[in-house]
Amino acid sequence: MTTFDIFDDAEFRSAFNNATVHVAKNVAGLPKIKWDDAFRILDEDVKAGNLYGQKRYENGGFRILNAMRIPGIADAQKKLLEIFTESNYQLEVEGRSTHLYMNITTQDGTYWKLHQDTENVIFWNIEGKSRWTIYKAGEYLDLENVSDDLIDVDVILEPGDILYCPYGRPHKVEAITPRFGASLGFGDLK
Repeated sequence: MTTFDIFDDAEFRSAFNNATVHVAKNVAGLPKIKWDDAFRILDEDVKAGNLYGQKRYENGGFRILNAMRIPGIADAQKKLLEIFTESNYQLEVEGRSTHLYMNITTQDGTYWKLHQDTENVIFWNIEGKSRWTIYKAGEYLDLENVSDDLIDVDVILEPGDILYCPYGRPHKVEAITPRFGASLGFGDLK
């Protein structure tokens, strides 16, 4: 069982306490999750008629909403709930209050537009590469017209990288290669 002790690391704790972006590269000891694991569960969702991100990603990717079915995800969530309260954000999965899902992007170059999450987000890049562009903290009234002068962090995540994006920080993600990763959202620090 993986303990996700990385979240006890002084650098992560400082980032959590100061609401600053933090990236841990090539984290050792993470569970090995394979493409086949993700696609098997996605296939189950499609066959069952469950939502899988059709509106968000169009033809470029998918979203597995009940990511607890993927080995290792529950361990990460359990560790993070020792640090954060649960998120108030509600995904389309009945009975769940924590933002927790798996993104699968099947085409490189696909991306999601600039947006702000309503909770603290931990993103675990499991396979492939993605570029995260995160903007400085502040009040943004129009996300359609944000200057690149306000970019705080521009990083390429590779397999085994974990990123912390604080609540309310505008960001966008671009797939450099086909990729999948787990997005876990939480409320305030305990």
